[in-house]
Amino acid sequence: MSEPALQTLRVRSSGVELHVVEYGQRGRPPLLLVHGFPDTHDVYSALIDELGRDFHIAAFDLRGVGGSSAPSSDAGFRIDAVLPDLTAVIDAVFGAAARVHLLAHDWGSILAFSYLADRARQRRIRSFTSVSGPHLAMMWSANLRHLASLRGGAMRAGLRQLASSWYALFFQLPVVPEWLFREHGPRLYERIMVRGGVPKRDPYLNVTKDQVWSRTQHALELYRRNVLRPPKLPAPHSISVPTALVVPLDDPFLRPSTYAFVGDYVTDLTVHELAASHWVPRSHPRELAEIVRELSARVDACESSATATT
Repeated sequence: MSEPALQTLRVRSSGVELHVVEYGQRGRPPLLLVHGFPDTHDVYSALIDELGRDFHIAAFDLRGVGGSSAPSSDAGFRIDAVLPDLTAVIDAVFGAAARVHLLAHDWGSILAFSYLADRARQRRIRSFTSVSGPHLAMMWSANLRHLASLRGGAMRAGLRQLASSWYALFFQLPVVPEWLFREHGPRLYERIMVRGGVPKRDPYLNVTKDQVWSRTQHALELYRRNVLRPPKLPAPHSISVPTALVVPLDDPFLRPSTYAFVGDYVTDLTVHELAASHWVPRSHPRELAEIVRELSARVDACESSATATT
């Protein structure tokens, strides 16, 4: 049985209105969930069932997806244009002074890494659980380092990741990706999801043609506006937020080698390797929930101890 929503609200941010849903009980530790492509906040329904009694949760649809409006220009899908949406949701649900735990998957995690690359924004985040989504510049840098190493294993890893990223290059094409999702949406959606580890009987696969279109027609611009023009690399050891990096070992889209150098940028990093594919929030919600609980409990305990000492 799904955790009931406390409320649904519309949050304004940089020219868009975001569809936000609030779960759990106010007063519990705050947790923000950010989804990826081609998803809505519903990708986290099983995880919310696991965590709804432990956290006060906010989940929202990314701009241009599901119940959220699209920006007036495709430039509104540049990462730096999207990042204020996270702050807007935190402020609206938890308060302007709130610091939250953050869990993000796929493009949500890509955005979250860029959010944390800004030291001022870091102050809004207590912990970060990253699933199947590297910082874009870290991904490109890791592949180049693998290829430039001239070591057989590393070079093969870099080449495998480039081959696995074919779809990101395909999405750069005009018109064709939209046509595929518009004309063959449910079938294509199910194929992508099942290949990414979503169980075949998962009700999350039951989508209409219009629902697939609402999840893809605008969100394709995330690929077009960012993949070939990523934000700059964070400075070494500049991300101090305690981070749990969840690496699915069987991910067909993002190979484990992609995350090899995340520790060069994140000072407090714990890596969790899972025998899983890409859509961990659907295939392994209990395991993911436990990772979130463990990290948030450690961080909250440290902060409480520091407050007591001062």
